[in-house]
Amino acid sequence: MAKRKKNPVNGTMELTKSKVKPQENIHPKALAAFRAGQGWLVTSAEEPLSRNYALDEALQAFERALEFQPDYLEAHLWIARLTHDRQTKRDHLEFILKHDAKHEEAHRMLADLSK
Repeated sequence: MAKRKKNPVNGTMELTKSKVKPQENIHPKALAAFRAGQGWLVTSAEEPLSRNYALDEALQAFERALEFQPDYLEAHLWIARLTHDRQTKRDHLEFILKHDAKHEEAHRMLADLSK
């Protein structure tokens, strides 16, 4: 299902279609941390003055989600999207592909990283 959402990086509205197959049995604390990260992304889009702080908080929330559920692929994907560290980005994308070899966005991001 397509959704409209604001891009946290440039603030533009985009139609997006999730390529991530929803995982079952997500740990409740992992899900809560993930949703907190999503909330920080909204804050970063709505309040440009606190954008860097909000993006850092989002990244930390996604990392907390992985503390509760290390195989939470959507949290890995958001960390790969938000981090500036190329090796961290690569590690999270490779983890996703190890568990879902057909994950289109992870393949695309990894190919972009290799350019």
